[in-house]
Amino acid sequence: MEVFKNIKKSYKKKDKLIIKVKGTNWNMASNTIHYLDLFNFFDKGKFNSFENKLKKQIYHSKRSSFFELYGTIKFIKNKKKYLMVEDYENSKQLRIIIEFNSYLFILKIGKKSNNLISYFKDKLIKRSSFIIHNQSSMTSKVVSKILQKKNPGLISFSESLNLHMIFLDIIDNHLINNLKTIRNYPVT
Repeated sequence: MEVFKNIKKSYKKKDKLIIKVKGTNWNMASNTIHYLDLFNFFDKGKFNSFENKLKKQIYHSKRSSFFELYGTIKFIKNKKKYLMVEDYENSKQLRIIIEFNSYLFILKIGKKSNNLISYFKDKLIKRSSFIIHNQSSMTSKVVSKILQKKNPGLISFSESLNLHMIFLDIIDNHLINNLKTIRNYPVT
C-alpha cells in the first residue's frame, strides 16, 4: 500500500523498528499474517522469539464456523525490533503504530475514514488521510503485474512460509495448551 511505501522511505535498516497493531475485533487470527508481512516489508529476516499473551477463550468470527483470538502476541527479532499485535474487547478503533529512529506514525483505521498522523522528534509534522483498497483490487493489480512479467512486489514463497509457520505454531501451541477440544485451525 502506498501509505506504507511512503513511510518506509524514512526507514534505515540500522534503525530500531517497533510496529504495534491495536484494536477490537480486527480478526487477529485471520489478519496477523498481514502485519507479519508488513514488518517483513520494513525489515526482512527471521524473528528470534515471541511472547504469547493470548486469552484462553476464543470468539466467533464474522464468518460462520470460524474463530478469532483476543490478547497479545509479540514477535521479537531483537531488543530494538519487534511487532506486537493486540486485540482486546473495549479497545479503540484499529491503530497501527510504526516507530523507528525519531519518527512515529500512527495510522487510525475506521469504517468511514483512515487517518495518518506523523511525528518527527515528538513534533507533529503531518496529518493526512489514506485509502485502504479492497483485497480483491490489490490482488487484481498483483496478478496483472505477474501476467505482464513485472515484479509484483511480493515476498518470496519461502519468506511467506516462514512467517505463516511462526504464526501457526503460536496458534497450535495456544490451542493445545488452552483449548484442547479444537483439532484444526478454522481461521481465514
